[in-house]
Amino acid sequence: DLWINNAGLALHGPSETLPIEHWQLGLNIMLSGVFYGCQSAARLMIEQGGGKIINVASVNAFVSQAGRAAYCSAKAGVVSLTEVLGAEWARYKIRVNAVAPAVFLTELARASIADGSASLDTYVGRSPMGRLGDVPELVETILFLASDQSNYITGQTLRVDGGWVSDHYL
Repeated sequence: DLWINNAGLALHGPSETLPIEHWQLGLNIMLSGVFYGCQSAARLMIEQGGGKIINVASVNAFVSQAGRAAYCSAKAGVVSLTEVLGAEWARYKIRVNAVAPAVFLTELARASIADGSASLDTYVGRSPMGRLGDVPELVETILFLASDQSNYITGQTLRVDGGWVSDHYL
């Protein structure tokens, strides 16, 4: 069996004025929601003798972005949660992994561009490849993690970012 957690919410603003409700909402949806999904899936997978859980994190788990405290914190939590659950549930033949995409033109990215909190030119400019990811590239990575080819991989986060995180540190 396969379970995929993909939770995102665009909450932007300076941390010093971020309403506590926005902080809590972000963590509840993007971190607690992922945990609850993992927990529910694992209960069934334990009974069935195994399975795969794939969480969707973000490059913002590794590279912070001003004005996105809840988002970056929650996605970093997803990476850590993936490591913990990957180790904890391996004995049940449950593989828990994650993908950490850079910017793909998803609904969340389009909303950020539309409301002016993000710029398409800035996104493309930050990519060493000079482009955004194509959704099929992300899908293929997820399909790999869902396949038997990844049976000895657990607790890992694959960055699907065109070098975004690596270039950030250079």
